[in-house]
Amino acid sequence: KNFLYWNGVRAELVISEPELAEEGEKWAKHRKLANYAFHGESLKTMTPAIIASVETMMKKWKGQEGKEIEVFNEFRLLTSEVISRTAFGSNYLEGEKIFDMLKKLSIILGRNIFKTKIPFI
Repeated sequence: KNFLYWNGVRAELVISEPELAEEGEKWAKHRKLANYAFHGESLKTMTPAIIASVETMMKKWKGQEGKEIEVFNEFRLLTSEVISRTAFGSNYLEGEKIFDMLKKLSIILGRNIFKTKIPFI
């Protein structure tokens, strides 16, 4: 479905891509690969890395006892830490610069992925 989205006084045309929702042969192949990565046996091998990440977070929180904690940011960091340990075998701090760049990239893509500018609008 295509529609105009008003961003203040500026209209932006949003074009959705029905190809992304298809369930053909290509989709089935990607689904099979994703299922393997998140299958029970694969997840069992990730458990020690996940536990290590949570323990690191808990130690950090103990050092901040009595202080207010920004939970959203903490869980974002925990998620990044778990991904870093399970996918790349290193902790988040080692790859923080890369994750920061990926975060910026995801923000840019999120703003522009479905937008097509129409010069006269």
